[in-house]
Amino acid sequence: RNTEISDIYRTNGFHNDFIRIGGAAGRQDNPMNITLENISIHNGQAIPILITDGDYDTITIRNVKITDCTINQLQINCQNVGSVKRIIVENCPGLHVAMIGKVGSIGQCYVTNSPGAAVSDSLNQQGVLSGVKIMIQP
Repeated sequence: RNTEISDIYRTNGFHNDFIRIGGAAGRQDNPMNITLENISIHNGQAIPILITDGDYDTITIRNVKITDCTINQLQINCQNVGSVKRIIVENCPGLHVAMIGKVGSIGQCYVTNSPGAAVSDSLNQQGVLSGVKIMIQP
């Protein structure tokens, strides 16, 4: 929460992401909740935020802005393991959120007060979509 990050670059041999939140799908007693709030990330050559491989109940993304990075998006990845019950994108104008998962691994995504946000169910390694239900609310 309440973070500004600039000039993010990856080093050879490391993952192509900067902030990586990874769970332990299959070994968790309870699904986790994640809140990313009041975050500004700009300038760099990396995927700014990756949430992956966990069992998540609710992922809340509020007041997050990503600009001038190699990939200007937050990625949520459940294509190998894990699941997400609900994703909330709130007050994030223009934010790109890519959700990648096995069929049925991502439940619902609510987008509120985020004009120009590009929230998408993206193709996984097998070329299929998760089937997440995206609801855009004014």
